[in-house]
Amino acid sequence: MTSTGVGRALGSRYTLTERIGQGASGEVWRAEDRLTGESVAAKLLWPQHSSDPEILARFVNERSVLLGLDHPHIVKVHDFVVEGQDLAIVMDLIEGPSVGSVLQEQRTLPASLAVPLAASVLDALESAHRQGVIHRDVKPDNIMLARPGEPSPEDVRLADFGIAGIMLDEAAPATELIGTPNYMPPELVSYGKFGPASDVYAVGVVLYEMLSGRTPFAGLGTNVTIAMRQVNAAPPRLPIDDALWRIIDLMLAKDPAQRSSAASTAGLLRRLPSGVLSTEALPVQALPEDWVESTIVLPSKVDVERALGGVASAVPDDAPAAGGMDATSIKPMKPLGRPTPMLAESDQPDDSGATMMKAAARPDARLAPRRPEQARMSTGRKVLIGAGSAVLMAGAGLVLWQTGVFESSTTDAEVEITTSAAHLSGTTSPTGLRMDLDAAYDTNAGTTGLTVTVSAAPNAPLQGDLLLVTPGVGGTGCAEVAEEQGVVARVKASSDGLDIECGYRLEDVTIAAGQSTTIDLAADLELVGVDGTVPDDFHDWLTSVQQATDAGLSAATGTVFPIQRVSGIRVEPTDVTLTGSSTVVPYRVLATWSSGAEGSETELFTQDTTDGMEVDLLTSLTGGTGLDGVTVSACNAAQVIGIRVLAEQPESSCEVAVSVGALSSGETPFGIRMR
Repeated sequence: MTSTGVGRALGSRYTLTERIGQGASGEVWRAEDRLTGESVAAKLLWPQHSSDPEILARFVNERSVLLGLDHPHIVKVHDFVVEGQDLAIVMDLIEGPSVGSVLQEQRTLPASLAVPLAASVLDALESAHRQGVIHRDVKPDNIMLARPGEPSPEDVRLADFGIAGIMLDEAAPATELIGTPNYMPPELVSYGKFGPASDVYAVGVVLYEMLSGRTPFAGLGTNVTIAMRQVNAAPPRLPIDDALWRIIDLMLAKDPAQRSSAASTAGLLRRLPSGVLSTEALPVQALPEDWVESTIVLPSKVDVERALGGVASAVPDDAPAAGGMDATSIKPMKPLGRPTPMLAESDQPDDSGATMMKAAARPDARLAPRRPEQARMSTGRKVLIGAGSAVLMAGAGLVLWQTGVFESSTTDAEVEITTSAAHLSGTTSPTGLRMDLDAAYDTNAGTTGLTVTVSAAPNAPLQGDLLLVTPGVGGTGCAEVAEEQGVVARVKASSDGLDIECGYRLEDVTIAAGQSTTIDLAADLELVGVDGTVPDDFHDWLTSVQQATDAGLSAATGTVFPIQRVSGIRVEPTDVTLTGSSTVVPYRVLATWSSGAEGSETELFTQDTTDGMEVDLLTSLTGGTGLDGVTVSACNAAQVIGIRVLAEQPESSCEVAVSVGALSSGETPFGIRMR
C-alpha cells in the first residue's frame, strides 16, 4: 500500500474512509464506491505482497472465481484492485461483528444457537465446494454477522474466501501452510493436503469452540504442539447430548474420508431433535491436563489425497525442514509424513516461538486404523433386549443415544450400543455422477437414517432412476428401506430387468450441473448381532451398501439405470462425396454400457434427430435438456450447425467429435471426396 490515510483513492472508483481492522494478510477499510455512493469493505493486502510476482499472479487468477461466489451466507466480492502497491479485494460491508467477537464477549453459546450458526456456515461452504472453491481458513474471525445484536443463523456471512489461496506460496522453498493451528485439519498438518472435507473439519472445531469456549486441542505448549494434537489426540468429550457429540466427533474425524460433506453435515445438525438443543450454554470448559491418544490414525498420504478428491499439496514433498510457526501459518516445516506419537514438550503458553519436535518412531501396528473394543470417546447407551419383548425405558436408568439402535433379539442381555454415524465418499462415474452415503441412527423414528447425496459434474446435468442395494450388517439379510411413492421403490424384475435381493430404485432423480441432490431414506437395520455385539460405527455397513450396489449394477442389462451404467459414447461418421456447396455428413452416436452383453451399445441420436425426438437415454444423460446438452465439433473442412455436420471442401481425414454431458467421444475420422 502507499499512504493509508483517510480520504485517499483506491483505484479509480473507491475512496478509503475508515480503517476498521487488520489481520495477518492486510488491513480492512470502509470505503465509498464513488460510482454508486454505497459503502463497501476493501481488504488491502500488505505492501510487501504487491512486489511478489507469485502472489500477484494468484491475485489476478483468483479474481473470476471469487467474483462468481454468490450465496446468502457468503460475503459477496464485487471488485479487485491492482494498482501500484495496492492489492485490494472489494466486498460487501458487513455491519455486524464476527463470531470471534461474539465469543470474546459471551465466551460460550447455547446449542440452540451454535448448531444453526454452524449449519449456515456449512451451507456457504457447500455452495463454494460445488464451484471448486475451498476456503482453507474457516475460523470464528472469518464468520461475520450481517447485523449487530443477538446472533442469528440467517445473518451468517463467511468471509475471506480465496485469501489463503492467494497468500499461499507453493513455489518458494519456505512454503507456508496458511491457516490457524487451532483450526487446521490433520491432513494439512501432516501432508500439506486440503480439500472440501478439510473445511468441514474446521467448522467442527468452530462448533466445538462455540459450545465450550475453547478449541478442542488448545492447551499448554506451542503452536506446533497444537497442530500435532490435531493429528494424534482425541478431542476431549464435551458434556453435551450424545447425539450432538457424535456429529461433532464425525466432523473431527482424523480420516477425511469419514467426514460427511458440508451439505450432509448441515443436514445431520438440522435433524437433531429439539430436545437436544434446548439446554443452557455451558460454562467455559477447562483445558485438559492430559491428552488421550486417538484410536484412529490419519491414513496414508495416497488415501488422504483420494479422500480429498486429488487436491494438490500445499507443501512440496521436498520442502526443507524447520521449526518455526506463528499464529496464522505453519512456516517452512517439512511435511510431517505419517502421524507421529504425542510430543513431549515443555509446558509453555501458546504465545511462544518455534518448538523443535523430537518423536520416536511409531510402531508399525499404529500405521493403520484399528477398531477399539470399547466405545470411542463415549459412555455407552444400554438397552435391555429380550425375546419378544419391548425395549424397557422407564425406571431402568437407560441412556438413549441418538445414533445407537435398539432392536428385538433372542438374547436376554444388556447390550451397550456404541454405533457412531459415518460417511462414505463415492467415486465419480464416466457420466459425472458421484454418490456419497451417510448413516446415523434416528431415535425419534427408531430407524437408521440413510442419506444419499448424488452430485453431477460441471456442465453435465443428469436425470433418471438410480439403483441402491441395502444389505444387512455383515451382509446377512436386507435392511428394509421405507418405500415412498415417487421417491423410492423396490426393484422389480418385470420393470427393471433385475431380480436382486435388497435392491431399491431411487426414482427420477434430477441433478443440476455442478450441484448435488440429497435423498433421505429410513432403513430398518438390525445392528445387534446374535452374540449381542454391535458395530462401532456405520462405516462397514455403508461400504457393504456401496459394494452391493456396484455388484447389482454389474448384473444389470438393457438400458436401466443409465446414469450409473453408461461408460462412454462413440461417434460413427460416414464418408461423403460433395454434391454441392455443402453436404450433410451422416453419423450416429452410440452409448456404451459398463454391464450387460459384451460390447453392448445403444443409439443415442443421429444427424437427423430433432427436438422432441430424443430417446429417454439421451434425456437422462443430459439432465432433461436433450439435444441442448449435446456439443458437436468437426474439422475446418466442415461446418457444424446445431448437431448437423456439413462437409464444404475435400478432406481425406476430417474429424468429428461429440460431447453428451460429461461424456466425450473423442475425434473420429471420415473422408470428404469430390464428385
